[in-house]
Amino acid sequence: MNGTEDIFFSLLRSGLWDSGPADLAGEEPDWDSIFTLARRQAVFGLVFRGASMLPENQMPPMPERMKLMVEAGKVEKQAAKVRETAREVVATLTEAGFSPLVFKGPAVGKYYREPELRTSGDVDVWVPQRLEAAAGLFRDKGLTVMKESDGAFRFSLDGVTVELHRKYYDLHAPDEKLPEVPSACAELLMLSSHILKHAIGVGIGLKQFCDMAMAFSALDGKYDQEELGTCIRKCGLRRWNDLLCSSLAEFLGSPAETLPAHRTVSASPLMRIVMEGGNFGQHADGFRLSKSYTVRRFIGRLPFSLRISPRETFGTLLDLTKGNL
Repeated sequence: MNGTEDIFFSLLRSGLWDSGPADLAGEEPDWDSIFTLARRQAVFGLVFRGASMLPENQMPPMPERMKLMVEAGKVEKQAAKVRETAREVVATLTEAGFSPLVFKGPAVGKYYREPELRTSGDVDVWVPQRLEAAAGLFRDKGLTVMKESDGAFRFSLDGVTVELHRKYYDLHAPDEKLPEVPSACAELLMLSSHILKHAIGVGIGLKQFCDMAMAFSALDGKYDQEELGTCIRKCGLRRWNDLLCSSLAEFLGSPAETLPAHRTVSASPLMRIVMEGGNFGQHADGFRLSKSYTVRRFIGRLPFSLRISPRETFGTLLDLTKGNL
């Protein structure tokens, strides 16, 4: 990494763990480049918090600081809006007799020391039964509800994108090999598989790694590590788990005692994917929201994917062939 990236990660770790002032290694930070990187990786609030913990003489200049404070306020406002939208969707579904579960983004936010600093995106809701009927509730409200290629339903509520899912896991393993939902073990496996799905496809950013680190930390001692390890092996994810945990330890400073047992492997191949594309690969050169682009990125990552998780790679290839991604 270069000096700017070193400082960026130092500030990110500081904001993530509330670990005190970051180490700037005596360098003069390029604040514009650092916060551009923070935006690309969807971790602006955390890096801003890290910068705000620096001694006064190391902080960004006051005019720049004021602009950053305004932007941080927008992150907080959006997080509150997304949480309120999630509550509204759950209330609508619950009143109609469904058993919805918010997962991924807003659900993971509660594990952060300051949840409002987590950059918020979509609201993902798991509805295991009668998904079409659940989607119909929102059509009846006059909303435009679209069915996605993977079977999920998408709509916009108060400017926030909501997705209703029948599947909880981004995995191709049989259900009997997966932990019961909801549970801490299930949530950790779901978050891990979600990162893997995007890492072998269009790309993934640091926000999801921060989610993973916070979940491992908050749920430490609240799940059976042996059960999770068994599920990981049965799902063919042992190599992926090694790589993921090594990445969390090396780049985000996750305490070793909060991570499942793993051997230390080089996190560089995964971090190259993260740094080249940013949040869900949206900042990679030539990024397109198209199936042809997704296929090209998937094919380009095959040497990495086949080494890390052959089963999921072949499962994803089958999904692409069927048009389910």
